[in-house]
Amino acid sequence: MVEVNLAELPLEILEKIVSELDPDEVSSSVSKISRRFAEVSYNVLCNRFRELQGPILERLTESKANLERLSSVPANFEDEMLQVSNFTFYQILHSEYKILCTIYFNRRSVEHSALVFHGVRSLKEFNKLLYGNSSNFQDDNVSSLLDSLRCCNSELLQYFFCKVWNVEKDYMGTLVLKLLNCSVSAVLDLEVSHEQFPKSMNSKCHISGKFEITDLSNTLSSPPDGLQDFNSEKAKKVFVAYVCDAIRWGNLFHTLRLRWICLDKALVTGRRQQPGWPRMDPTNPYESAEEEKTIVEESLRSVHNGEFKTVRRLKKASKVQPSSMLSWMGTRVELQLWCRALDIPEEMLSEDFRNGLQNLTGEAEEEEDASTWPYHFKLKYIANVRALASSNQGLVKTTIIVKETPELTNIRQIKTIVTA
Repeated sequence: MVEVNLAELPLEILEKIVSELDPDEVSSSVSKISRRFAEVSYNVLCNRFRELQGPILERLTESKANLERLSSVPANFEDEMLQVSNFTFYQILHSEYKILCTIYFNRRSVEHSALVFHGVRSLKEFNKLLYGNSSNFQDDNVSSLLDSLRCCNSELLQYFFCKVWNVEKDYMGTLVLKLLNCSVSAVLDLEVSHEQFPKSMNSKCHISGKFEITDLSNTLSSPPDGLQDFNSEKAKKVFVAYVCDAIRWGNLFHTLRLRWICLDKALVTGRRQQPGWPRMDPTNPYESAEEEKTIVEESLRSVHNGEFKTVRRLKKASKVQPSSMLSWMGTRVELQLWCRALDIPEEMLSEDFRNGLQNLTGEAEEEEDASTWPYHFKLKYIANVRALASSNQGLVKTTIIVKETPELTNIRQIKTIVTA
């Protein structure tokens, strides 16, 4: 079998092939081939990204287990710090992966040729960090090892929000929900309802609830000013790009902060008097296996004609006692979303519903116009950020209220100073 590299076919051969076509066929065939090849390239890259999920989660789980074993087995300082750094590295890597896939897999919004170049660069960086042997956590700084990957991902995300995202095909509400779901430190209280079993790929669902992300590192920035003065498309892109950036930086600094706490505490206390990390911080996932997990409660409710809908309550609470409203820094979100169930994070749906969707994927359904799908989004987004002025000890509170339907989007922004 002879291997042929399409990109390196001699120009003479390509000219001979095209010369057999009439002028109309030349125009239609070349553009069609170009579009289909771009779509194939995009699909292949999506599959390559999906193949990374297993190895990343495996490394993250293994590094977490190694840390948990240290709580009962005496180890020297260097071994402990190596395991802490190892876990920190894979935690940040997993965060970058989830956010990138949230953007890259938006098929309706993406023109297939647009993100292929950026996707290839990010994919190479992920593979290098996963399978390369150059990383030495004892000698290299964890965050600097990830600089190249984060730089590639930043370019891809910026290109998506500035050039690629089609806000008429891919609504902001579902994208905001997916990005909030990528936060490693968010507490949440959500109610998700949908059909017990999906009747079609366009079965709808309803989500309502709250997210809260505390800014313990004091690194959160305020949303851009003047959103209500932009046109609808620009306002959506600027705001969701801010949310994406806030989640990425929040994940990075939250994880690095926990590592710094481990290092500082170990240096201060010296050798431990007993096995196990001392209790350093209520939000520290390194200290024990008692990691904060999402609690899921599921029930069936009768609707009509003997049919039922599934109602799921997803709740993740914090061990940290809430601080005063006057001094609390971070992000609080209240939202309601009516949309296709297919467009929300998969883990929010019941297992029966997900299995039903899998069975429906084999059916030949015509793609419906996005404007015919049930969709409505309401959002109240509050960001509390420390005031920069040295004379002001208060907080800058920015409130953004969004109402989005397929026909209209309304965004209001209010900024106030909260005195401590």
